[in-house]
Amino acid sequence: MLDITLPPLPGGAALVLRWLAGPGATIGAGAPLLIVRTEVAEVALPSPEAGELVEILSDAGQRAAIGQTLAHLRPIGHQARPALARVTPLARQIALAHSIDPASLTGSGVDGRVVAADVIRESGVRSRESGVSVRLPTPNPQPSTPSPQPSTPSPQPPIATATLEFDASAALVLRESLTSCVAAAVAGLLPRHRALNASWSDDGLLMRHRVNLAVATPAGEGLTWSLIRDAGDLALRGVARAMRTDADPINLGEATFALVSLSSGTLWHCAPPPLPGTVAALGLGAPRRQAFVCGDAISVRPIASLTLSYDARAFDHTQAASFLRDLRDVLERLPGVRDRESGVGV
Repeated sequence: MLDITLPPLPGGAALVLRWLAGPGATIGAGAPLLIVRTEVAEVALPSPEAGELVEILSDAGQRAAIGQTLAHLRPIGHQARPALARVTPLARQIALAHSIDPASLTGSGVDGRVVAADVIRESGVRSRESGVSVRLPTPNPQPSTPSPQPSTPSPQPPIATATLEFDASAALVLRESLTSCVAAAVAGLLPRHRALNASWSDDGLLMRHRVNLAVATPAGEGLTWSLIRDAGDLALRGVARAMRTDADPINLGEATFALVSLSSGTLWHCAPPPLPGTVAALGLGAPRRQAFVCGDAISVRPIASLTLSYDARAFDHTQAASFLRDLRDVLERLPGVRDRESGVGV
């Protein structure tokens, strides 16, 4: 009998969110087994071996410590574990979103590797078997007159969020607005975090070199949008000038990333969804004065929140947290000049 234990994870103890298999189920080596959440991340834990899940010791909703036994698994022989190395990371994320065991698929990639298209194809097959209509690209060998059919809405992408606070003192003393400072910092960081500036398609991620930043600020009961084309080539003053300039009509379809700023109001937290054709959006909340520990002293600082909403198929929580940490570091070291070595415009 093999014990399934909670491995060391960022944030320590974890909450069991849900099991992807029940007692008696046969699990492939490396297949997602359960999902847990720590204070900093949500993680899918794979099965270490192929076998039969005998007993679950920690049900959904229970907390578990590092090293605690979560379940018992009866291994099936000593099978090799190629599935873990023969599934692309993107395919594994899509499989998790659709509760598909990638080890059960026949890969069409190099050396039989399971790729994203294999998982998407399997999800379509399962949807048809369950009677759910799904729109999938199909070949059209002969021209024909299409008959009117009811449209089927596209499945919503799995959206995850991550939030980080930062000290806005340095940004608030500048002549430019807090929104301009955050927009400039984001534009400078996106070339180093390319997955956040990408778009999603059935074939995977499409990486984009240009940073077209859409910025929304409150206007009456709604939002007004600005589109800063090639924002990654601009420093702070250039970004601020572009936001003030009434240019051509805005086409948000050109945007590669979005920033929604509520910094001038009273709402501390906002989590805007990504715009169509993008995979991530950032929400900037209004600063609040809070007690802040600096060395051995306590001072009152304006603390604001940064919330990243992202398509969980495009990248994971680790990449989201890395971007937010880099963004916090840039904002807290303002004022400054353009760092030509790092490429971050501030």
